[in-house]
Amino acid sequence: MSEVPFSPEQLLTPEECMVVDSTMMPYRDKFATRLAIYALRTLQPIAEQLGVSIADLHPDQIADRVRHDRRLLPQEEGSSDFADWYISVLTASLVPLKRVAAELGVSIEDLTVPQIVGWFEKEVATRLSSQPG
Repeated sequence: MSEVPFSPEQLLTPEECMVVDSTMMPYRDKFATRLAIYALRTLQPIAEQLGVSIADLHPDQIADRVRHDRRLLPQEEGSSDFADWYISVLTASLVPLKRVAAELGVSIEDLTVPQIVGWFEKEVATRLSSQPG
C-alpha cells in the first residue's frame, strides 16, 4: 500500500490560523474549525488514492490508510491509542464538512477555508442566539 502524499505544509498556514483566530468564536469552535480544515487536507489525498470523493470515504478506509502511513502516524509504542483518536477526529470532521458542502451546494473537495470559517461562525451565531437570556 502506498503512502498518502503528505507534508506539514498541508496543515493550516499561519495566515489561515490568523483568519480563524480573528473570529469572535469561542475557543472550542475555533479548534473545531481548525480540525475541519486540517481534516479536509488530510482526507483529500486519501480519497484521491482510493478514487472516491471525500464524502464517500468510509471510516474503515480512513483507518486503514492512517494506520499504514508512517508520515500520518508514527509507528511507535503506544501509537495505537493515538491512531484511534486521530482516526476518530478525521471521521468526525466529515460531519461538518458534509454540512458545509451541502449548504453551499459544492463538493467537499471544492470547499475553501473562508467558506469553512464562515460556516462555523454562522453555526456559533445561531447557537448563541437560541440560548435563553
